[in-house]
Amino acid sequence: MDYSLLTPYRVPPRMTAYKIPNLGDGFILRAIERLLAPRRPVGCYSTRIAPGAAARRAMQQAGTVVIAGANQLDDRYRIWPGFDARQLREASWRFVPFGLGYNGEPNRNERMSGLTRELLEAVHERIEYSSWRCPVTLRYLQRELPHLSDRFLMTGCPVLLDTPLLESQRFHAGESHVAVTSTERGDFWDRETRLLQTVARLWPKARRSFVVHQDFRRPSWIARLRSRDTPAVTDPA
Repeated sequence: MDYSLLTPYRVPPRMTAYKIPNLGDGFILRAIERLLAPRRPVGCYSTRIAPGAAARRAMQQAGTVVIAGANQLDDRYRIWPGFDARQLREASWRFVPFGLGYNGEPNRNERMSGLTRELLEAVHERIEYSSWRCPVTLRYLQRELPHLSDRFLMTGCPVLLDTPLLESQRFHAGESHVAVTSTERGDFWDRETRLLQTVARLWPKARRSFVVHQDFRRPSWIARLRSRDTPAVTDPA
């Protein structure tokens, strides 16, 4: 079975001046590719813009389009901007959510819009089950789409099921280098500082690295100026 991939990790050229790729989305993308091996995707496209004609043809040819994880689901979720159930039903795409999570930011998951509800219903007309990231995501879906509640599977984040994590050795007190990855969401300061304090206590002599998924610094004026000269594309390579 051929498949194509949709991911927020791919940032179109015209957005690079103000949007930095999220490394966590990249981890998820690579984990999904390994979990679906030996099959390889027929194209990998961004969820941040509507795909162009070449991308649509590739997805149409593949038949199955895997939506690669991350915290994409919110009240106005559309798969890509402007997409709706009518467009899905007019084409032959089969979308398969793979470890998607709910957005979780304030006011983003309060009441699902009618367009999002209809789109997810159309998605499930062509698949039996869909894969979601966590119990909170599952509760949101079951509340908003109770008639599909037995079709939503809580499979966890794809990274948790990937071979580098499952086959690696357990951490021990003698580790010489420990990296801590932060989650910059919600009341992250108290949560993350407690984690850093715990790591410092458990590995007092180790080299310790702090890793963030995104660079939130404002792009330089040169980067913003360059972005104006970048042609608007809807079909990233």
